Amino acid sequence: MQQKSLLKYKIGFIFIGIFVIVLLFLVISQAQDTKDDTATYNRAVSISNSLNQFINADTATIYIPSTLGQAYISNVPSTISYQKLSSDSYKFCVDYKTSVTDFSPSAVATGIITNTLDGSNQTTGDNEYLYISPDHHKGNNCQIIKPYLLQVQDPLLQVQDPPAPYNSSSNTSSI
Repeated sequence: MQQKSLLKYKIGFIFIGIFVIVLLFLVISQAQDTKDDTATYNRAVSISNSLNQFINADTATIYIPSTLGQAYISNVPSTISYQKLSSDSYKFCVDYKTSVTDFSPSAVATGIITNTLDGSNQTTGDNEYLYISPDHHKGNNCQIIKPYLLQVQDPLLQVQDPPAPYNSSSNTSSI
């Protein structure tokens, strides 16, 4: 009789042990996914900065490279993809293993800027520059970028036609 009651305790401890091991495995795997996503995010930010600088280097025209290599960007992880869509647009995707969201005022502002308030991991609308948000969804997070040239005109640098010379003969009146 005493052995049967001990057997119940042993079975209970075995179940608790298995539960703890499974829970530990889940925590460790989630930590590794978070670590991988952090590395992916950091590399995506670096690539986006380089790509934005490359595209905006020439102030007269926009050149969209066919590959990241043409923009002198190397060591691109498999979690980041780039595709030239046309002569004036491209698609940039980052694949994450976990989801990170923050419902703070800055996150809402970032969502407005990057068109990602809907909570989906679909491609966002056309953006004018590539911005990698620290908030992301699990899976593929894509942006379609259509850069534009900012035509800033300084009135002091503009060449203007000189005013017409004053002609006194045409401005005479008879008295």
